[in-house]
This record gives sequence, C-alpha cells and structure tokens, in this order.
Amino acid sequence: MAVKAGSPRPDVSSGEAVKKALLSAGAVAYSTGASGVYVQRLFDRLGIADQMKDKSKQTSPGVRVAQYLASGEADLGFQQVSELVHETGIDFLGPLPADIQKGRPASPSEPTAIGELLPSFAGIEKRNCEDFADGACRPFDAGPSESIAGNHLVGLSTKSQKRC
Repeated sequence: MAVKAGSPRPDVSSGEAVKKALLSAGAVAYSTGASGVYVQRLFDRLGIADQMKDKSKQTSPGVRVAQYLASGEADLGFQQVSELVHETGIDFLGPLPADIQKGRPASPSEPTAIGELLPSFAGIEKRNCEDFADGACRPFDAGPSESIAGNHLVGLSTKSQKRC
C-alpha cells in the first residue's frame, strides 16, 4: 500500500484500519492481473465493494500504481510490494496487515504445482548456447526430449548474470 509522497499516512495497521482508509480515500488505484483481482475480492471481503465502485481505478496494463499516486489521481494505492518500494513520488505504507492477508506459504507436506513440475526438468542439459556481444543468449536447438510443450528451451541472461 502507498500514498503520494508527503501526504498524510493513513493507519493501515489492521484490516479494520485499512477498511476505514479505503472508505475515507477520494480515489484508490490498484494494479491489473492477479493482484488487482485480489484487491477487488478484498473490497468484497471487507463489505465495501459497492462504496468502492465509483472511486477505485484499476490501472491499465503496464501502468504503475505509483504513477496514479504521484500525479494525484489516487490517494491510496495497492500493488505488489516489489512494485512499490523503489518508486519515487510515493510513500510506501507497507504490506496488507496479517488479518486480511489471504495467501499463506505452502507447507512442505503439500505439493504445489511448481513442485510437481520441477522433476520433469531433471536431466535437461544445456548445450549449444553462447554469449553474444549484446549480452543476450540465443535459443538453442533442443532435442526431442528437451522440447517443452512444443517450444524449444531458451537461454536467459542479464548483464550481471549470464545463464544459458
């Protein structure tokens, strides 16, 4: 959660405090994707969906919530922590309080989709991949056992981390 830099910081220490902050805000911005769906469902869970319809704004794809806050288009913003903490022009208030957090970490005894998928990658070897002057790695020709869903594997890189 965040507000425009220098704006009064609402109490967001509990679910009830967040509810009051949402109802008192003139406009609320939230992102698209899964986190946007989460915020819409949060409005429902808090029993304020009807009150939020006219004053909540979902950003367009690729538009950051921080832009709405910094420009004054919204008073309170919701987006993943990683998307807010490094933005300028806003004050990061913190994550949602624990009493309204819906997610929870998976237990080691509960298989997750990724946990079930990872063993299928065992034994895949990297080959025919080389770094190029532009800092990128190029797709390499994967054999039939290395083709995933009909797509060839692609090596990835960044300037600070070369992985192929």
